[in-house]
Amino acid sequence: MQEYGSIIAQIVTSAAQIPVAGATLTISRELPDGGQELLAVRMSDYDGFTEPFELPTPPASDSQTRQTAEVPYALVDLRTVLQQQGGAQQGAPHADAGAGTNGQQQGGSNQPEDVEFEEVK
Repeated sequence: MQEYGSIIAQIVTSAAQIPVAGATLTISRELPDGGQELLAVRMSDYDGFTEPFELPTPPASDSQTRQTAEVPYALVDLRTVLQQQGGAQQGAPHADAGAGTNGQQQGGSNQPEDVEFEEVK
């Protein structure tokens, strides 16, 4: 039986944890031939959260043993884009499904800002 995990991202700016409303989050994965498969697109709400996305994962039992050659988690790419007056801002962090990670968002002044993705259970 196929197992699934969920991704809910909260998109915030800087260490101040200010939510980013209206950001577009794309969830994709790399294919064996090097191409990309788009899995989902979500928009952040006024609190910076996206709607959940379920994705297939390896069996949880794979993470309980060191005997497996398969990675015991699903890898996905998360990209954010915020359309603002004067152009788009975007970040391109890479994350394990369900795990939090930090990425970079390019600000209007060409100085990077932290964009954080947090695991929500």
